[in-house]
Amino acid sequence: MKTERLKDDRSETIYYSDKCLAKKYSVCKATIWRWVKSGALPKPFKFSGGSTRWKNSDIVEFENSLGK
Repeated sequence: MKTERLKDDRSETIYYSDKCLAKKYSVCKATIWRWVKSGALPKPFKFSGGSTRWKNSDIVEFENSLGK
């Protein structure tokens, strides 16, 4: 699974694309966006250049809320 690593001042943060999350959960990208729209999945961050990504820490929190 391809992830993007962007550094901040304190640590390295991992970001996931919709494609990565779809693969991780074995669903299509449209399902990822439906989950966002319904509030089930956290909203992603939008970066310059049209890139949209989810922070790993937000995804871990989402999974913990599901009891995984």
